[in-house]
Amino acid sequence: MMKTPLIPLLLSAALISSIATSAWSKDNGFSTLQQQHIQLPTLEFQQIMQTFYRGKLIQPRIEDELIRSYPNIGLKSGDKSVEQLVALMHPIVTYKNAAAEQRFLVMIEMVNMTAQGQLDNCHACVGTADLYSFKQLSNGQFELVSRSTPDAEFAGSFGRVHVDLSKPAQALGQNLVGMMTQNGFSNTGETEQWWEALHLPENNYIQLYYVADAGGDNLGNYDEKSPSAYTYSSKMTVIKDKSDYYPIKIKYTGKKYSNDHDRVKPYNVVDTKHFNVAKNKYE
Repeated sequence: MMKTPLIPLLLSAALISSIATSAWSKDNGFSTLQQQHIQLPTLEFQQIMQTFYRGKLIQPRIEDELIRSYPNIGLKSGDKSVEQLVALMHPIVTYKNAAAEQRFLVMIEMVNMTAQGQLDNCHACVGTADLYSFKQLSNGQFELVSRSTPDAEFAGSFGRVHVDLSKPAQALGQNLVGMMTQNGFSNTGETEQWWEALHLPENNYIQLYYVADAGGDNLGNYDEKSPSAYTYSSKMTVIKDKSDYYPIKIKYTGKKYSNDHDRVKPYNVVDTKHFNVAKNKYE
């Protein structure tokens, strides 16, 4: 019996890893961002857009009901292949930083739209996004604490970005909180998943890192009882030691192909990933 594969997510795990590795460091602009002390009276959509996208705002044509359900505005684009670039504001996420102080996480997603107002949702189309973290001051103003790098890229498909901000923030280091999530894609009947860590520091840019393989299967090609079928999954544990970046332990269970792809065999292993500061990645 054939099973319908999951919706594929563009940008492979390897590419996500390379994106994080090449991301900006605080020596490449973050100190300048800190010195600006950007403050907003509110975190309403209008205020966010007028502050960070001033001079780029235009009136869009939107016929897509889902896109229209978000607070939205058109943006000028220097890419002539883009008929319309539209910014969408996702619901604000609150979390506690390492000092147990409340923070506000804002996500602005940018999607390509056709001139007729429909989402440009080709299989290989991926949007972009900006993440902003704020703290609220005693006078009620919201001050920018950090943001994603200006050239940040995220996984996605069918014209949208896939960044899961629904997971609770947790300690990922001595003075670092973030979110651990899974992402993945399906292609030619096989599904691949991976673990990601969204770091929410206050002394550097917000960055999304590839951590490790999370699981997979080929059940889009084979019935689960077939001798050629495999499926495996994993559970993740953050090891809270005294390091600046906590190790992440991944425990795998299930079946997968051997390294030479000769046969399906049990896959029950434990792997631990450590953050390499010099390389700016988990390994």
